[in-house]
Amino acid sequence: MCNYDDGQHEFVGMDMCIYCGECKQLLLQPNFFRGADGKMHPKKGIQRTQCTGPEPCDKCKKKFEEDGVFPMIEAHPDEDGAPVFGRRFVFIKREALGPEFIEFGEKHGFVICDHQTMDQIEAERSIKN
Repeated sequence: MCNYDDGQHEFVGMDMCIYCGECKQLLLQPNFFRGADGKMHPKKGIQRTQCTGPEPCDKCKKKFEEDGVFPMIEAHPDEDGAPVFGRRFVFIKREALGPEFIEFGEKHGFVICDHQTMDQIEAERSIKN
């Protein structure tokens, strides 16, 4: 665990990449932080290390781009329609996606699918294995 305090900033924790486990950024000591859903959330409850969203770190984003894949992560909408991300993800080739998904993936570094689709993908993968 790194200990960062430059006299101006005190960090709460580290935002970890869910794909490689490396630190994407330090979470500084504001009263609120902006989550992956774009909304402001109180810092209460932030662990010293955690993943605040499914965006890959720069290293993973570059590797996924080189490999021609996007991570596809499951999500379901909350009461306001914002995505609540699950823990399951798979990698999907760019060619398998429509243009709107590719555009989203290029902007955010990942694409979203519903949990029924993720269940279906897992079922098909288990049949093949």
